[in-house]
Amino acid sequence: MIKRIFFVLIFGSIALLSKAQINFSEDFLIERMMSRYVEINQANPTVAGWRIQVLASTDRRKVEAAYSSFNGRFPEYPCEWGHSKPYYKLKAGAFLTRLDAIAAVKKIKKYYRTALPTYDSHIRIQEILSH
Repeated sequence: MIKRIFFVLIFGSIALLSKAQINFSEDFLIERMMSRYVEINQANPTVAGWRIQVLASTDRRKVEAAYSSFNGRFPEYPCEWGHSKPYYKLKAGAFLTRLDAIAAVKKIKKYYRTALPTYDSHIRIQEILSH
């Protein structure tokens, strides 16, 4: 038993002390393609994803009141309201997948029955990463 432990310790220390180096050589075309990919993604800081439409109404005061109460109940989902004629819309959250948005809608529907997931093609990446 002691001999086994001794051999394991010796071979283990030899394996740790030996340094192996791995060199990668990248083809020029792949390197150029990756740098172009980075340029494109830095130029377009938005992604397509999903938001939750909490409320849509023609009454601005109703949407502003819902904005205040929503921020109090669900601080984890940043929200904003906007106007697209003739409706004022209160939207919250930023999700990459529809399933993530639906999971959040289930929590929100207890207080806001009209909540539903909506597609948004211009979500800032920082919004998704901070969520």
